[in-house]
Amino acid sequence: MRKYLSFFLCIFVLANVAFVTLSKKHKVLMALPPDAGPRFQPGQYYELKYSQEGDANLVGGSQHTSVDVQGIIKAEGSSIGRVRLSLKPTVLRYLLNGRDLASLLSHDVQQPFEISQDSDGRINRIWFSKHVGDTSQALIRELLARIQVVVDHNNIADWKTQEQDTNGDYQAHYLVVRDDSESVFLEKLIVPTNMLRVDGGVSIELTSSTGSLKSLHANQLFHLALNSQLTATWRTKIVLEKTTKNNADVLNASTPPSVNDLDFINPDTISGDQAQLRAERRQLEHTLGNDNEHTLRESLADLNRLGRDAPSIKKRDAVLKLYAYISLYPERSSTLGETLQSVDADSAEFSYIAGALSQVGHDQAQAALVEAITGCNANDRKQASLIQLLAMVPHPNQASQTKLESMRSRDDVLIALGTLASRISASEPSRAKQVLEMLATELRTAKSSQRQTAALAGLGNSGSDEALSASETWFSNSEPSVRSAALRVARFVSDDKKIMTVIETMTKEQNESVRYEAARALGYIKRGSDVLAAQARMYETESSALVRGQLLRNLWTSRSNYPRATDILRKAAQSDPNPEVRQIAKTLLIGYSQ
Repeated sequence: MRKYLSFFLCIFVLANVAFVTLSKKHKVLMALPPDAGPRFQPGQYYELKYSQEGDANLVGGSQHTSVDVQGIIKAEGSSIGRVRLSLKPTVLRYLLNGRDLASLLSHDVQQPFEISQDSDGRINRIWFSKHVGDTSQALIRELLARIQVVVDHNNIADWKTQEQDTNGDYQAHYLVVRDDSESVFLEKLIVPTNMLRVDGGVSIELTSSTGSLKSLHANQLFHLALNSQLTATWRTKIVLEKTTKNNADVLNASTPPSVNDLDFINPDTISGDQAQLRAERRQLEHTLGNDNEHTLRESLADLNRLGRDAPSIKKRDAVLKLYAYISLYPERSSTLGETLQSVDADSAEFSYIAGALSQVGHDQAQAALVEAITGCNANDRKQASLIQLLAMVPHPNQASQTKLESMRSRDDVLIALGTLASRISASEPSRAKQVLEMLATELRTAKSSQRQTAALAGLGNSGSDEALSASETWFSNSEPSVRSAALRVARFVSDDKKIMTVIETMTKEQNESVRYEAARALGYIKRGSDVLAAQARMYETESSALVRGQLLRNLWTSRSNYPRATDILRKAAQSDPNPEVRQIAKTLLIGYSQ
């Protein structure tokens, strides 16, 4: 997985699909010559409207991102094999946990960058100016991933390709939908996996005669779950339309509206396109094929017998087919839930079925998980896994919340309830607030350090700024484990004034492991200059090599907000008394001058 889970995004383009023809009779994308494929062509202009909003739950904290970019993209010739792209934005908004970062990105996103593509149209390399920051680079990479079209040089009406975005690899499925005398229409869907599900798709219009891109419309809702600590949900909407140089000049001459005047589309109000919904169902039906519950069970039994020797393609097919089956036939979820009660916790049946129910997450799937939890013995490892999976569904309903709240005497349930609160905080803030108040009450009344640590972990999983206020009184607890848990709550708190309380606590803390946890908490999101300066001062006086190394990582991550960071790391690489810390600094600096 890449470093940035979220959805840092910015612009760019898809250009021509050269030498493409279409069989009018069979609606088949004809085979392309070896040197043809979707390419950015010099001299082309595109009008871009791009918006994204979402939430990430990262190792005990949350991050909310809201982005809106509008403007003109221009493609120019560069060296052999490369195309230079540039954007002139008329609108740029980038909010991270409520903080407006647009002013920090506005210069970066207007810097030209270069790309190279293979014959299929896949973007395989991107070159940035060394002055363009990490967040701006991630923005550009994410948008490029969303708008590229990758063809298959075969005579087929639909095809699948392996593609990549800032979260890793995924499989895309392209379908030729229809054609007329002027245009060819394609749909692009992302194939679901055990970690990624994408609702909605991308509609692409090409010219019939040349195959060049006329427009691209995307409306997608992403659900990513790497594990119980690393999850994200976000909505992306893109309109990319080919335009003329005259129109581009008019748009570029217009005055950008104020950031405060932007009318950002609330992801909860975006209605799915019916054609895309039908295409999604066709995709699920295609994935499931002729399989049914009986054949799926046989496949899982084979995986049990093969164990670690099971081919990866067989594992992948089992995941995709289970997801498709549960999505297409929600009423059959209850039968799968009953299966979870009878199979072994280490079996393929348990891990694959439970994971698929959690990923699909509709009401019937949640009910099946609730029944499975109820039917399992309290000491059964299966119940502990099911509790976390229930909290991780895309949108936990009230019945799921009620079930977990009824079990809150368990420490692991407190942790799960924090995850549940993060899932519903955007759409149902009142419910999320109730969960937070309950966790705060459990913390105040906890009698053991283990219970206190669990309640603090739940508050941290919620990703709420209020969670830090509830944890501050525990910074001075006599138990190091409790102090560490309290400081970990601060990982995704964006208010630097509140973060200064963590720094003040850290300077007084005598326990090395607690200081290290505090340093880690300061490094999960970019901080402002005051917080970074305080960390730089702590580095100079810190006795622990472990903590110094973490402080250097923090400074490097936020170096765009703190120009002295590079000089501090260069000095550390030469003169830090510990060789491991010197190596950390050298490793971080390796790519700086490239």
